Amino acid sequence: MRIQIRSKIPAAAHLRRHGLERLRNALRHLEWLVERVIVRLEYVAHPAGRVGKRCTVELLVNGADTVTVNAAGKSWQDSFDAATAQVRRRVVTRLQQVALAQRGLEGRPSFLAEPGGNLMRSYPRNSPEAAARIVALVLIADDHACQSEFDALNRLDAARELGLEPDALPRIVQTLCEDLLLGDYASGSMLTHVDAGTMVSLMAEVDDPVLQRKVWRLAVSAARADGHLADGELAVLEAARRCWRFQESAPAPQTAPSAPRPV
Repeated sequence: MRIQIRSKIPAAAHLRRHGLERLRNALRHLEWLVERVIVRLEYVAHPAGRVGKRCTVELLVNGADTVTVNAAGKSWQDSFDAATAQVRRRVVTRLQQVALAQRGLEGRPSFLAEPGGNLMRSYPRNSPEAAARIVALVLIADDHACQSEFDALNRLDAARELGLEPDALPRIVQTLCEDLLLGDYASGSMLTHVDAGTMVSLMAEVDDPVLQRKVWRLAVSAARADGHLADGELAVLEAARRCWRFQESAPAPQTAPSAPRPV
């Protein structure tokens, strides 16, 4: 996610550090879905003759169009804080709208209010997409799908191993994020919206032992690519072990797990 602050106002330089921190906190766990953020600061005239300070935040969201948020305040910091306070909900709402439109569900806005609502799309059993989605779960499990993880998968030729087109894996990660957003995801970790039942159903879509081992090897490599095994990644791997009847013990965070053996 690239963040640019564009303004000729001298105060913009002093706001940069504060602004970057505020934006990253506002978009925490959503960085993967936002390609670029542009912040503009400008003076605005009020009818009473006063001059206000306005902050405009433009977000280029993957899979959607540009989301724009405006706010005005007595100071630049006030206007900036007021704008960033709206950013998260506006991004989530727009992605929900796009995802529902893609599935012809524009007429069901009440779905988003259903407690525990789940609209994870289903893939054919043992399909490349079903297998890749489990790898994608590991990628987003620590709330940050970093480049090192994709690099590790590319070195293993993951797309070919799973039977995907070369550029298909990022799209599957994007699709998974959209599915989670349909559950009214707005705060906390994305993985918290994958309950035990959903996790089991996702794992059950891959029941071919050979494919399971491929997915396991790729998932572990992605999880270890950044030098540590996060709690969320561990949870996904543990679910795979349990559902696929691999070794009962979970991999230790400090060391890479060995190849699983069926029991």
